[in-house]
Amino acid sequence: MSTPDPAQRLEALAGMAQEADAANPSAEDAAQAAKEQAQASEADAAAKQWGMLMYTVGGFAQMIAPELKQVYSEEQCFAWGQKASAVAEKYGWNGPSTMPELALLVSTAGFAVPTYFLLRQKVQDAQAGAGPQTWLSKMGLWWRTRKARAGQAPDTPQANAELRPENGSN
Repeated sequence: MSTPDPAQRLEALAGMAQEADAANPSAEDAAQAAKEQAQASEADAAAKQWGMLMYTVGGFAQMIAPELKQVYSEEQCFAWGQKASAVAEKYGWNGPSTMPELALLVSTAGFAVPTYFLLRQKVQDAQAGAGPQTWLSKMGLWWRTRKARAGQAPDTPQANAELRPENGSN
């Protein structure tokens, strides 16, 4: 049996020591790594908050112009949020999470705007007599012809003929 060279033994021991140090970091190294990880997660959280603000604004804009969907993607908004977070940190601004009223307003608009556009279109269709025969179109017809019927008896065939759909069904 040959004994290994002392230099080779030292190199092997150095490699084992480095592996042990990497597997079991010192308290200082562990604290530094935890601090860096916490800062990174705080930065990501702030970037997500700011990005969510832009994502919400983009959702509102997409109700009017659906072709903006790719512009306001989650990835694009997160990238914007990272930049906005850095500027906010520089100037000491609070994050968007401190503005719940704005979030409520924008999320409410997410319901109100499409509802308004749809109902406006339905009312216009009913006023024009276009579209399917629904209760709204019948109500519109009634509203437009109410003064003309005011002089007629309520149950005459003439008064009821205007309210019947063309196909004869209710």
